[in-house]
Amino acid sequence: MDQRNKVGADGPLRLSDI
Repeated sequence: MDQRNKVGADGPLRLSDI
C-alpha cells in the first residue's frame, strides 16, 4: 500500500503505526 507515502488528515504517524 502506497498510503505510507501519502500524508493526509490522518497524519503519517497513523499509517506508520499500523
